[in-house]
Amino acid sequence: MKLGRLVHILSSPVADEVIVMVAAIGRPLNRADMDWHDLAKRRSAPAQPQHRDHAPHPCKPTNADYAQEAMAAWLGKYRPHMLTYNQRDFLANVARMMAMGRTLSQAQVQYLRDLYHRNGGGDV
Repeated sequence: MKLGRLVHILSSPVADEVIVMVAAIGRPLNRADMDWHDLAKRRSAPAQPQHRDHAPHPCKPTNADYAQEAMAAWLGKYRPHMLTYNQRDFLANVARMMAMGRTLSQAQVQYLRDLYHRNGGGDV
């Protein structure tokens, strides 16, 4: 729930705004099967630390992963001057995703292949 923005309006000196915001906060609470007491308990409970593991994915890369990495590297090395800003940004994002061990979506793979072949890349 994005209650933070709504809660700030509760301090408004205009009573009608406060009433509207109380109702607006109540709707997502109801959808989440919660009430105002649950919200108060959550707000007063100590924050739980969030642990995120940014280690590369443990799966072994496939030949397709190496081909995608090779296409992206070739484009970045030999054709950067022929690419638009958005295309270079796409390649940077692809390289970052692959470095993190994430796989590309089918649409991303197809766009990468098309970009590679349109700019003179051979068979991979």
